[in-house]
Amino acid sequence: MKNRKITMDSIAEKLNISKVSVHKALHGYPGISEQLKACVISAAAELGYSLVDPLTKLCRNYFYLIPQRFYLSTEQYYAGIYSELSAILENIGSKLEHVTVRKNFSLSQFAATNSRLNKGAFGVFWAGIIPEGILAQFSSQYEIPFVCIDYRSDKYPANYVFIDNYHSGYILTNSLIQKGHTNICAIIDIQSASTNADKYFGFRKALLENGIDFTPDMHINLSLASPHEFLNLRLPEKLPSAFILGSDFAAFNFMTTMMNNGRRIPADISVASFDNTRLSLECTPKLTTIGPEFSDIAKACYTIMLQTLLNRKKKSTFILQSILHERASVKSV
Repeated sequence: MKNRKITMDSIAEKLNISKVSVHKALHGYPGISEQLKACVISAAAELGYSLVDPLTKLCRNYFYLIPQRFYLSTEQYYAGIYSELSAILENIGSKLEHVTVRKNFSLSQFAATNSRLNKGAFGVFWAGIIPEGILAQFSSQYEIPFVCIDYRSDKYPANYVFIDNYHSGYILTNSLIQKGHTNICAIIDIQSASTNADKYFGFRKALLENGIDFTPDMHINLSLASPHEFLNLRLPEKLPSAFILGSDFAAFNFMTTMMNNGRRIPADISVASFDNTRLSLECTPKLTTIGPEFSDIAKACYTIMLQTLLNRKKKSTFILQSILHERASVKSV
């Protein structure tokens, strides 16, 4: 006799509830309690219901942690990743809660509180730079499955979704050189994050390979993510033909300031940046930018989280390559 096919009716019958309630639970729709959702997911997994996502079977509650300074300064970048990742998890019946990490953040308190509320079943996605002390705690003291986004450290075994910003800086700079620009200035704060240092050294590599001598005035160590930083901006005496900014948000601020001071873009100066956020399309002119698709970052996060839930001892690094989007903010010379 053939095995009985497992359907939503099978789950409803087992739990003595309606098929509508099963449907809501499996698809993350509102209208039923978290306790009932958990029962439905558990029963579906037990019965072998094929349409339950494997990640949902293993864990349903996730947190997206981001240090406050990155959430404020990078504008749409980490928010864009959160939006895509949240959509993936919601579609499979899981949830993603955003948590802003402040200076007094305690991993032990966070772990204790959420282990109690979620009965120990939750995972963490950490966006941006994670302090070494907390990374060490995650690696050695806690069994919480976690994934670091846009950060990597060789000192600690962990799960990393890492953007190859060194290669991105190289590609972006080469694209400007191919359009005839040889006097290029990079406005990147290399002290604030290792990812920015990667962008800068990719810029330097492209100059070197193209026989362009680097001079000190070709780098300004500022992020321009906030208006007060413009007080410290000193442009080279001979204005470069092109500028590279460390983020789309910084480029937007820079373009606005330059145009308010009578500079035309790209007629007078060309501008390019990193991140590939929606803001790059909202600029006037639209901004040349390089970065991975947010959907690809979210998919990589899903993949690595599933791997670590299946095997807690396995640690993975997923390196994402960026895509160059050439737009009207850069001209050929």
